[in-house]
Amino acid sequence: MTIFAGQLRKSGIFGITFMVLITITGCNSSGTDGGQNTQDLSAPTNLSSQAISSNRIDLSWEDNASDEDGYKIERSVGGGSFSEIASIQADTESYSDTGLTPSMTYSYRIKAYRGTESSTYSEVAEAETAVASTAPAAPSVLAATADGSNRISITWQDNSDNEEK
Repeated sequence: MTIFAGQLRKSGIFGITFMVLITITGCNSSGTDGGQNTQDLSAPTNLSSQAISSNRIDLSWEDNASDEDGYKIERSVGGGSFSEIASIQADTESYSDTGLTPSMTYSYRIKAYRGTESSTYSEVAEAETAVASTAPAAPSVLAATADGSNRISITWQDNSDNEEK
């Protein structure tokens, strides 16, 4: 919609007439673009990460955008480059990253998106997954033998090499 089109004629030095044509398009009568919100997307803030186990890290953040289509979550492994790992729905404030490697440092950043537009990235949050723990193997060949009237001897086969002594 064109809200102004006009000409301005002005006589200048030496009798030369200048003509300027001004046309403003792309706005409706309220000065907006016809309903499309061109306001910048607000970036999520207060991103935090918490290692839950040897293969899971939980993320949480504050949703500061009111008109996003969703969020894009990016991850860096061991200080490498970031790559997108998930695109999630709008108004979400948490995400669980699973299937991770034990004892590894992971860094995360997120951004809001709407169509092809994106907010700036959040701050980076980092967490290290826990060391993988393996329970000791159970003993076998358990035997109890009476050694007199007030004593019992117990024996077993130790099948583990990672128990605490």
